[in-house]
Amino acid sequence: MTDAPFVHLMGWPGVGKHAVGQQLAPLISARYIDNHTLLNPAFATAEHLSDPYIRINRAVLSAVYAELANEDRPLVLTNCHTDTPWGRECWARVRALAEARGGPFHQVVLDCTLEENARRVALPERARGKLRDPGILRSAWAAKTLIIDPALTVHRFDVTATTPDATAGAICSRLHLLSK
Repeated sequence: MTDAPFVHLMGWPGVGKHAVGQQLAPLISARYIDNHTLLNPAFATAEHLSDPYIRINRAVLSAVYAELANEDRPLVLTNCHTDTPWGRECWARVRALAEARGGPFHQVVLDCTLEENARRVALPERARGKLRDPGILRSAWAAKTLIIDPALTVHRFDVTATTPDATAGAICSRLHLLSK
């Protein structure tokens, strides 16, 4: 158990979770884990959402979250969990990690307009393995919803016209997070 904060950055692919997380983590002396750090082994070896993909992800998440549960350091984690069976399972794992850690848990949702999100998702600098197709993003926006946990106070930030460092500063300010 720790009293260190856990900030979970949620948002659609390309919204800026990784960029904001990279800026936020040093401000609060946190370990930063981008969701693709955890997902890439499955993306490299199996078709997205296939049985092997899910099996690999379960194993990776179980191992990594078990270690993070015992770490007495702030944590910033990014994800895009949608209200699907797999998304709900993954969100339950995040909640279990938060409960095991015992410190303050903050769900932070990064929002931007669909037009800006589609522009960002197609940027050539997006890493291999990340969604880069605006059409798939638009379909996801139309057909799925992000998991917003009604049991939590959810902090939403519109990042359409803000920089990652400004968003990270705003998160620190709103959540009263200070570096130790």
